[in-house]
Amino acid sequence: MPEVAAVMAIVVELGAGLLLLLGFQTRWVALLLSFFTLAAAFLFHNYWAVPADQVMAQTLNFNKNMAIAGGLLAFAAFGGGAFSLDGRRR
Repeated sequence: MPEVAAVMAIVVELGAGLLLLLGFQTRWVALLLSFFTLAAAFLFHNYWAVPADQVMAQTLNFNKNMAIAGGLLAFAAFGGGAFSLDGRRR
C-alpha cells in the first residue's frame, strides 16, 4: 500500500503543481493542494508524538507545511492573477 500512496502523492503534487503554475483553475487547485498539505502535516509530521531526538525536525517540517498551506490559501482567495490562464480567459 505505501507504493500506491506514493504514486498518488506524486500524481497530485505534480499534476496540481503544474496546473497551479499555469494558472488553470487556480482557486480550486490551490484549495486541493492546501488540504493535501495540511493532511500531510498532521499525519506525517506529528511532532507531539515522536521521540525527543526527532521533535525539532518534525516541528520544522510541520511549520513548513503550515506556511505552504497558508500561501496556497492565499492563491485560493485571490486567484492566479492577470498572467494566468484563468486571467486571460476573463
